Parts: sequence; C-alpha cells; structure tokens
Amino acid sequence: MPIVADVTVPSSTIPPGDALERTDTHVEFTRHVPVDGDANQYLRVTDTDDLDAFEAAVADDERVEAFMPIDREANQPLYRIEWTRPPPCPSLLRSDLLIERASGTPEEWIFRIRASDGDALRAVQHDCHELGVHFDVRRLDRSSPMTASDRYGLTDGQHEALVTAFEGGFFEVPRRTNLVEIGERLGISGQAASERLRRAERKIVRTTVFAGADPLQN
Repeated sequence: MPIVADVTVPSSTIPPGDALERTDTHVEFTRHVPVDGDANQYLRVTDTDDLDAFEAAVADDERVEAFMPIDREANQPLYRIEWTRPPPCPSLLRSDLLIERASGTPEEWIFRIRASDGDALRAVQHDCHELGVHFDVRRLDRSSPMTASDRYGLTDGQHEALVTAFEGGFFEVPRRTNLVEIGERLGISGQAASERLRRAERKIVRTTVFAGADPLQN
C-alpha cells in the first residue's frame, strides 16, 4: 500500500547544509526534467540574510563539485549544484520512491516522500541509520492511491457534503438549493451541513491558495 511520509535529516547531512547553518539560509530543491542523462540538482534560495555569504560558504564545502547560478537576480535565486559524491542515504534514489518536496533550513532537511510500500521507506531509514544519519519520521500516511480527499485532507463526510452541494447548485448564482436541503440529503441538520461545508472549504483553501507556506502542513 502506498505511503506518504514527511521525514527530516540534520542540515549538515546534505550539502549545502553547512552553508545553510552558517548563513541562516533556507532553500528548496526544484523539480526538473532530466535531459541527456542530466543528473544535476537545482535549488532556489527562498530566504537568506546574505546571498554573497551563502555562495562563499557553499564554495568552501568540499562535498560540492560545482555551484552555478542560473538566475541570481530572481526573487528566489536559482542555482545548479553538483556533488563530488552522492549524498548520504542513497536509497533515496530508489525507483519505487518519489521525493515530492525537499527543502532545507539552518536546522534540517525536510522531505516529503511517496513510497510504493513500507519496504521502500524502511530501506531508506535503515540506510541512513547504517551511515550514522539521524532519520526522523514526522508524519506517516498509509493510503490508497491519491484521491481528491487525500489531496486536500477531506474526510468522507466533507467530500460527500461538497459533492452534494455542488450537484444541487449551492455554489451557483443564484443558488438552486440551501443548507437545509443539503442537510436533508445527507441525513443531518442544516447547521451541521453548514459546518461540514465550511471545514471542507477551509481545507481546500489551505491546501491550494496557501500551498507551500508550511512544508509539513497537511
């Protein structure tokens, strides 16, 4: 069964983690499509007090082969990074494991991992522990393949309420139904239907409009 996990390792574990600590910098790895065997990684600096100091600190890290600016003048400067050797926990490169998000802070690297099953995640954890790397699982979600409810964190009741409201014309102008009628279809009161819809709408707004504000937010 697929598993989604939020895990952390100390910032110093993966370059340029030491530079993040020394310059109070935050970064995120970006998604890109490899071309012609390109194995490079790309990251954006999302927050820093001194970009020059960060670049100098990365240059001092012997584990970094190259650190090239792609767009230094952007609001979030973009860089290409090459390592002299693979970073710890090579099991992260397993084909049955997807890193959906990776961000670095002065304290830690935060990964959102989607694994095909528990064995894939356990392999990463074992690999890190064997290398003396502290591997902390902060959130673990065992689920079936992602549905709309999974994506937005909706309960079955909230999903049902939204579908009922939408199909009944509650979100149209003018409305073709009301909360009392929605509640009757759901077998609950109009007040309970209102509360269920508000909670569902809040979750959808949080996971769409504010997506990425907190790397560990569901």
